[in-house]
Amino acid sequence: MSFIKREFRAEYDSHVGKIRSRLVDMLSERFAGQYSSPRSFARMVVGNEFALSGITRELYDAWQNLLRSLYPAKPVMLDIIWVLERNGLKKSGLDGKVCE
Repeated sequence: MSFIKREFRAEYDSHVGKIRSRLVDMLSERFAGQYSSPRSFARMVVGNEFALSGITRELYDAWQNLLRSLYPAKPVMLDIIWVLERNGLKKSGLDGKVCE
């Protein structure tokens, strides 16, 4: 995923980056005044952009759209990895949601 971001920066920005930025902005506004640096707090809450176990469904879909736009004829293993990681989180009581 970091390779894709680095090598296909424009595509990453248009698919994933804009959603991630929107989430950070939304959380920054929501927690303004409650933290000394609401933007840093929001980035922490949104988490590691390359951790499949922590991304939201919206970010997952954005990654899938990005990968399918780059390689439309190839199946994407991200589906299998994401499902396994999410099932593990659900069993542990953590579901990776950023906001309700």
